[in-house]
Amino acid sequence: MSSNEEVTYKEGFTYRVILITVVTGIVLAPVMVWAILAGIGAFGIAAAFMAMVLFGELARIFGSSLTAQELATIRWSASAAVTSLAGTGIMYNVFFRSSPITNMMGIADKIPDWVAPPPTSEAILTRTLFHHDFLIPITLTVVTGLFGFLVAWGIGLIVRQIFIVEEKLPWPTGAIAGQLALDMSGRRDPSRFRIFSIAAAASAVYTLIITVIMGLSPALDLTPSLSTKLPGAMIVFYPTAYDFAIALVLGTPYLLGYIISSLVSQVVINPILVSKGVIPWIPQESWTMLLRDSTLYFWVSPFIGFAIAIAIPPLITSIKLLPRSIKSIRKISAVKGSGLVPLNTIILMLVGGYLYYIIITKILAPDYPVWLSIAAVVYQVFITLVSGYTMGQALVGINIPYITEFMRVQFYDGVAGWFIAPAFAPSAALGLGIGFKAAEITKTKPTSILKADFLGWVIGTVMGFLIVSIFWRLYSIPSDVFPVPAWIPLVITTNIWITKKLELILKPALIIPSFILAFALSIWPKTYLFTIGLYAGLGSPTSFVLTYIVAIIAKKVMTRVFGEEWVNRYVVSIAAGIFAGVSIVQVLYLALIFYPRLIWATPY
Repeated sequence: MSSNEEVTYKEGFTYRVILITVVTGIVLAPVMVWAILAGIGAFGIAAAFMAMVLFGELARIFGSSLTAQELATIRWSASAAVTSLAGTGIMYNVFFRSSPITNMMGIADKIPDWVAPPPTSEAILTRTLFHHDFLIPITLTVVTGLFGFLVAWGIGLIVRQIFIVEEKLPWPTGAIAGQLALDMSGRRDPSRFRIFSIAAAASAVYTLIITVIMGLSPALDLTPSLSTKLPGAMIVFYPTAYDFAIALVLGTPYLLGYIISSLVSQVVINPILVSKGVIPWIPQESWTMLLRDSTLYFWVSPFIGFAIAIAIPPLITSIKLLPRSIKSIRKISAVKGSGLVPLNTIILMLVGGYLYYIIITKILAPDYPVWLSIAAVVYQVFITLVSGYTMGQALVGINIPYITEFMRVQFYDGVAGWFIAPAFAPSAALGLGIGFKAAEITKTKPTSILKADFLGWVIGTVMGFLIVSIFWRLYSIPSDVFPVPAWIPLVITTNIWITKKLELILKPALIIPSFILAFALSIWPKTYLFTIGLYAGLGSPTSFVLTYIVAIIAKKVMTRVFGEEWVNRYVVSIAAGIFAGVSIVQVLYLALIFYPRLIWATPY
């Protein structure tokens, strides 16, 4: 490929995308903040797909259809605009510092003001977010977010080159978004759009019925009712069409691995562990409490063994592909119209972003070992490239459970570093792979996704701080209106780790055989995807088991009735239609619940 060659990538970040993203953020960010604080859940992906469908159809009706490139870019910008809600993170820090649990553990007075103002602050007493006491926490949040882009974009472009361009991995939800963009664009394929429309209508009706009956986060929890017959079994089902759609495009070996692993964990192993007293168990307890205890007291060790084992094959693949990928990046970035940035720029982005993390940690937490920050950075690059392989195949990232906590407990005795130091975890770049996959399918410039990522973050950050400040003035957070149920267990576990009052339960007798089993399966021909499924389902509730079984049967039936060629041609359009139908119902239902409550809460 010569430097003068013109490639087919087109710009997706247009003025229409900017306008749609702004409107989506303004209208839906308040709904999403409320959903998070009310404990209903986050529906960012639903908002993104609804924006694609709604504005795509409006543009077509008015005679100026959006291009596939614009639609793929909207999927990413709209999602970022309703998920980059930094204000909720600030509220969690406020709750953590002023929590009686933190005070009881003896670390409340050791938490710096740059994390959150002290409970005696005027800002806290008057519930005023835009107060000078919040200047440093808010500024730090914004600046850290900006440098985070350098890291995420740098690694993200490398992940794209290795696992999307070179390896051509499926990235299921990215493929669904890309196909939806093609189906909704002005150059839509009539047959694909017809299939898409039928799937969207069917999933919308189904989701409406399920939502009316069971709410926005439907869960059929049989754990308490089966506790007398199967004490310790975590039996719960999520009857959501989202998971069915994803299962249609995931490989059958992965689905089978998850089904087997989850069922064996819950129906066989967990009840045995409870009977032996390994896992603490209370009759009639919900699946969420059982998940916490079973993970902490038993499944952590097998997780570690599996995680290490299944990281080895993609690591070898990544190392093998890296030189070729770097050459490919250098070559493509020189091609006019490719939409890529030069390799030297990518390296500068990574170095600049990671230097910030190391330096800011040293400034704000001088007692935190510099070598520990550097080790976290090296680990993050390593585990992100390894996870790119598994994310690209089955949307499952790899990370050793609790490695951040373990490293800090062993080598750090302070408090401040827990709130600023880089974590031993995959980078946010993995999420960008989904956007890059949709861009690749629609031949959208990768830089369009980066611009969309930044625009959505700006809108989400501004709206997040603004909406949280309004809600906080109206109600305490947490409160009966905004219970945020996930915060309390998180505060408890974080306090336990910081104060080192939990003896780490690492059992070599479980780690070693789990590693041997997973490694043997992962290197056996054609069983790697099955092994990833085993890892994902290990100790997990049966949430997706029934959905995955139905998806396997549905795909088999479609293949028998319509033929394999038809399924290969239309299965992603079916999944895209399901995503669209579910998204529209969920977001509209959420808005119908939220906005009347907001009006009722206003004093005038």
